[in-house]
Amino acid sequence: MQYKTSDIVLAAYLSLIGAELKEIQKASSTKGVFVFHNVVEQIIDDFLLGKAKVEPISFNNELRRLVTAVKAKGK
Repeated sequence: MQYKTSDIVLAAYLSLIGAELKEIQKASSTKGVFVFHNVVEQIIDDFLLGKAKVEPISFNNELRRLVTAVKAKGK
């Protein structure tokens, strides 16, 4: 299933658990829309219910990588 989100925290989580990030679409000068493939609805539910668990340093690194990617889209 294709899944789109502008929530960068959710996008970092999805990326870390292995969801396939296909594209980052530019929404504004500072925001992006992250397009994933192969996202199971249960994964989103777990995130929204606070059941998501990932390694914190990896999460921080992934979040920074996505911020950089969104900024690069504007150039």
